[in-house]
Amino acid sequence: MKKSTLLLIVLFTIASACKNDSATPTESTKEKLLTSKKVNSTVKKAPKIKSLNKEQLSTFFPDYLGSHKQFDIFAYAQESLATASYGSFDNSYNYSLSDGIENTAIVKNFEATYQSKLIGPEGTQYIRQERNGYKTLAFLQPKINRYSIEFIYKNRFKLVLEGPEVPDILWSYIKEEDLKKLDNY
Repeated sequence: MKKSTLLLIVLFTIASACKNDSATPTESTKEKLLTSKKVNSTVKKAPKIKSLNKEQLSTFFPDYLGSHKQFDIFAYAQESLATASYGSFDNSYNYSLSDGIENTAIVKNFEATYQSKLIGPEGTQYIRQERNGYKTLAFLQPKINRYSIEFIYKNRFKLVLEGPEVPDILWSYIKEEDLKKLDNY
């Protein structure tokens, strides 16, 4: 009984000593807290850049891709994604814009795919090529007459143009003045 009482007294003494030490911070701890508060108060937070809204997504697309008139736009603001359709049912083109400001996987996945040695299914082909200073990834499906070209603009926006023409012609439809519209965001 004496041993257990003595053990309880020792534990109680140790616990109360630890409690007292943490309740009164040392001068060093006080200095660190004051310095931390000064640094935090002088650092200005950068304004948060927001994803494009539905209107901003929709106004990016030109009225025409070459001679192909736009006939529809689908914008999904929650995913910062929009697609414009051009041409006709028999000869359609889809031009997509994805904003990667909040979903950085958009840019990372493009970079990973561009760097990979990805080989498509039989009868298809991937082409990695730099065009006008942009890394582009083209996917060719000649058996079904569908081609696409994609790239990243300003390390934020992923653009994909898909249609029945080869990547060089698809690339000619992407105009620098249209891309410059994204510079304001």
